[in-house]
Amino acid sequence: MSKILIHLGWIFFVYSENERAHLHIYKKGKKRSRSAKIFLEKNGKRELEWAAYGDYKKEVAKIEKIINDNYDELVETVKKSMSGIKVKPIKK
Repeated sequence: MSKILIHLGWIFFVYSENERAHLHIYKKGKKRSRSAKIFLEKNGKRELEWAAYGDYKKEVAKIEKIINDNYDELVETVKKSMSGIKVKPIKK
């Protein structure tokens, strides 16, 4: 599991190399919570596509705002991580 972004208690991470660019998301301090999964691109174009909301369906707007504010950095870091390059998380 590679952490990509840490922002106000939210952890954005990647742990698969075989799919298109996506993030898994969870919030620190929540025990036994299911992470959300969101794809960052569709057909090579910028488009957020939710694959799973996990326990965060009520917080979709917050998560999308964080992603949109850091989109370019996230995509670049996710692609590096998925290609096997070790990355350090972006801390905001």
